[in-house]
Amino acid sequence: MIAADAATVSDLNRRARADRVAGGVVTSEAIDVAGGRVAGVGDEVVTRQNHRLLVAGGRWVKNGDRWVVTAIHEDGSLAVRRAGGHGEVVLPVDYVTSHVELAYATTAHRAQGRTVDTAHAMVSPATTREVLYVSATRGRASNRLYVDVAFDPDPETGHADMTPEQDARTVLAAVLANEGADVSAHETIRRERHAAGNIATLIAEYQTIARIAQAERWDRVLSTSGLTNNELAQPTNWRSCAPAMPTALYWQLSPTPKSVALTSKQHCRAWLRKSHSEVWSTSLPCCTNGSIDGSTQRGVRGMS
Repeated sequence: MIAADAATVSDLNRRARADRVAGGVVTSEAIDVAGGRVAGVGDEVVTRQNHRLLVAGGRWVKNGDRWVVTAIHEDGSLAVRRAGGHGEVVLPVDYVTSHVELAYATTAHRAQGRTVDTAHAMVSPATTREVLYVSATRGRASNRLYVDVAFDPDPETGHADMTPEQDARTVLAAVLANEGADVSAHETIRRERHAAGNIATLIAEYQTIARIAQAERWDRVLSTSGLTNNELAQPTNWRSCAPAMPTALYWQLSPTPKSVALTSKQHCRAWLRKSHSEVWSTSLPCCTNGSIDGSTQRGVRGMS
């Protein structure tokens, strides 16, 4: 398993060990190891510091070596065997508590250069695209991504019910745009200037300003629309009515309360039924006599 940060790796290791204990693969009796975790017989561990005085199978203990625990001792030392190889050694308690960790999960940084049969990577909105690349290319047979769609960067002080969920595609798209590499000051300035004048940025800014500026106006229009309070309280109705409101007011040049109510009600209910043809062809009264001439009707249909 692969994650971007040490805290997530530590939690994945804890959960993996708990599952193996529940399955009877690992003993529940354990001793303390680095990172505030414990390890028992059957656990997979990794050493995090070179130690030339500790030798197993003709090779000394190195940073990144993987082991399987074969025995635990009362003094806190561990007897381990090389994973997938030969050679055993007893790791002293001082080394165990400082430089031995559970090996079920690792950070993407430490996973660089490694190749395994299958890789399982944890991805959140905080993941960078460089980390995603490493995490998604470690496995020979398969690489699986587990996307956190309810990520809370500060769960201790955050409010879980208020954290908006995103779909996996949106999270991954944001990760691909999240560059972790350092960028020069000149490049940063160039990008910011480009973003400031980008059409997508300008449209988003315009829509936000327009929505805030016209909120009171649309409240007044919808209050005379003829929709019931229950209908107005439904977010889907608001979203469906929104595109109809500007058109209704545009064509009703000198609206009276009655004509605005009629126009708004017809537009909203027609849009809710997704009957576009009915809206554009019959439901737009003209500014005086309630009829639409041929040229106006063709223009309105062209807008639909």
